[in-house]
Amino acid sequence: RVVLDEAAARAAGPARHGLSSPSGPLGGGSPFYRTYDTADGTIAVGCVEPVFAKALAQHVGSDHASLEAAFAAKPTSDWMELARAHDLPFEPVTAASAGTALPVTPGA
Repeated sequence: RVVLDEAAARAAGPARHGLSSPSGPLGGGSPFYRTYDTADGTIAVGCVEPVFAKALAQHVGSDHASLEAAFAAKPTSDWMELARAHDLPFEPVTAASAGTALPVTPGA
């Protein structure tokens, strides 16, 4: 059984340690963990672990400017093919995952 205050304390860990602040590695400060515009949409890149960051750097780039330019040059489907071929943690951002309101059933 998890008490609510314990769950809240665990959930606040990244913020407490600055990981999810705007300049933190999970808040957009790392070029390896953020979203990028593609030629036809947006893709989320989650290369936090060193093995993924190394693969991203090898196949695409390693700094924000080069990654931004590279992702913008090709459609999302091309990036998803690269992700499958090299086991990269990419995910296309869809309207629902971008924050579009989803139906909520009261009491569900």
